[in-house]
Amino acid sequence: MEVTEGEDAWFECQLQPLSVGLAVSWYKDDDLIPADDDDFKQTFDGHTARLYISGTYLDDAGVYTCTARTSDGRPEASSTATLVVNGQLTTHVHLVLLGAAALPV
Repeated sequence: MEVTEGEDAWFECQLQPLSVGLAVSWYKDDDLIPADDDDFKQTFDGHTARLYISGTYLDDAGVYTCTARTSDGRPEASSTATLVVNGQLTTHVHLVLLGAAALPV
């Protein structure tokens, strides 16, 4: 997925659970994203896991992984996607004010 800095990004992982009580975890660059992390919103309804990033920053770029585990901790499924965050173009405007001088009469 590719976004421009400041845009929202989201990932979806569709699961067909073979066992009851799956737990889903999200990782960025192999680091666990805590479920209560304010920068990321995570949801899981038993079939679809979602990770939502509101207003991306350049440092949100990376490899995201969704991992589903059984109730006893065994991995059941995993999916990976890459997020590319492009920097915003900054336009600089220079204003030149030309003044008029009063000429002697």
